[in-house]
Formats: sequence, structure tokens, C-alpha cells
Amino acid sequence: MPMKNSAEYVASIRSLRLEANILGEPQKDLPDHPIVQPSQRAVAATYDCAHAEETRDLFTSRSSLTGETICRFTHLHGSPEDLMNKVRMQRHCGGITGTCFQRCVGMDLSNAIF
Repeated sequence: MPMKNSAEYVASIRSLRLEANILGEPQKDLPDHPIVQPSQRAVAATYDCAHAEETRDLFTSRSSLTGETICRFTHLHGSPEDLMNKVRMQRHCGGITGTCFQRCVGMDLSNAIF
């Protein structure tokens, strides 16, 4: 499966038709809500970095399971170099988004299992 870009990511979120209460008010169109949009834009930026020529090598890796090129956020770390590249990628994300990019080290639990 090819990696998504930011437009495909936003479309996939929109297709879920998520609903939530924001500030006590029911909201049916979350991707367009002004409180949700900054986080959504930050995550979307991480998708585009995996496709951009200047950041592709930092944001992608070869899967040890399938051999395919995958986003480093979903990569199972197999070496100290993998971990260093993950940190470099996260620092880059912070620099380009200027905010939390919603894909933090807390998601590394899957790597602790292996």
C-alpha cells in the first residue's frame, strides 16, 4: 500500500465522519473545526515530508517485515541508527510545525514489544 500524502490523510479523516463535543457543543464536521485544524495540519505535514525529496530519506525506512518503503513513524526500530533517525525526524517535525505534531514517542510502545 503506497504511503498517503497530506490530502489523502485529510480525506481519510473526513471519510470517518467523526463527531465530538467541543467546548460543550456537538460538532459533526471535525476536520473543518478551527480547534481541530492546527493539529490536523501538523499531522498532515508529516505525511508530506515522507514524499518530499529533501526529507524523504529521513521520514521513510525499509520495512523489515515486507521490504517495502514505509513511513518511519510506523517503522519497527532494528538498530541504534533507526532510533537516531527517528529522533532527527521528530526534531525536524517540531521545526516545521512549530507545535506538537501529534505523533509522539508515546507511540513507540510497539517497538518495546519486539
